[in-house]
Amino acid sequence: FMKKFKTGIYDYAVMQSVFTPVDLKSFPHTLKTTFSSQDWCGHVFSQLNLEKDGSYRMTDFSYFESEGDTEKKLKNSLLEEEIWNRIRINPESIPTGELNLIPTQSFARLQHKDIKPSAARVSLNKNSESSSEVIIEYLNIERTVQITFENFFPFKILGWTEKNGNEPPTIATLRKTMRSAYWSQNGNDSAFLRDSLQLNF
Repeated sequence: FMKKFKTGIYDYAVMQSVFTPVDLKSFPHTLKTTFSSQDWCGHVFSQLNLEKDGSYRMTDFSYFESEGDTEKKLKNSLLEEEIWNRIRINPESIPTGELNLIPTQSFARLQHKDIKPSAARVSLNKNSESSSEVIIEYLNIERTVQITFENFFPFKILGWTEKNGNEPPTIATLRKTMRSAYWSQNGNDSAFLRDSLQLNF
């Protein structure tokens, strides 16, 4: 999950990787997530690893002097980032109702919030014959996420909306997809494909 954006003259690049086994019956929790953020002042990196007792060990490295390098344990809870993978694997595997959810690391970083499990309401709704949506509403944090996806495998994500407090919402809509061996298209002679995918950064 990559986001690149500007605030005034200030550039940000944020990336998140989430490692969820496809065999959710044998491995019911995401094993690891990694997160990095770069801006004009410096960069931060954090990682969550699933421990044997079901908790998550979080290590955090920051250029902020007041934050430094830290490590802590988070109580076993569903990860917000994991919901995206569960949509793609099997949307019916997403727990619904009121539950404890660990907010995405990008939200915690950009909002300067301490990351910890928070009460949330998760709902799964069918919009039409072709699409459904997952809605995540935090009960003690001003954050709502709505993810729209196709009803049939591979459950393609069609768009999403993020709303944090009084900030303008982030609204994303799928423009284009292409199945190709992207790992081999890393030379300048493949640059024209960026136009095909409508990438403008």
